[in-house]
Amino acid sequence: LTPYENSNRIPATIVDALLPRLSEDGFVDEPPAADLPELVRAVGYCMQAEAYPDLRPDGFSFDARYFKRRRLEALGLLDKPEKPGKPEQAPPGPLDRLRRKLRTTR
Repeated sequence: LTPYENSNRIPATIVDALLPRLSEDGFVDEPPAADLPELVRAVGYCMQAEAYPDLRPDGFSFDARYFKRRRLEALGLLDKPEKPGKPEQAPPGPLDRLRRKLRTTR
């Protein structure tokens, strides 16, 4: 659901967490066990973190089914993954800008 703050997100999360699911092979599977109150609190926090800071989850396991990684990173609930093999670089200085300008004028 977009935007993430969509008011239908909480009811959709509850229904998804409680109702059986249809598997790829056509069988009905029970939904995985979930701590529904904690799930609703975490979704509520992610929806409106500034309005409800007291809902911030502590020690909660975030399921990709309900939470986008980017949203969790933006709220400081996950550490941003470092890019392997690329050390952090300093911002370009005046000499770097001059070199770039000289390259583009050739």
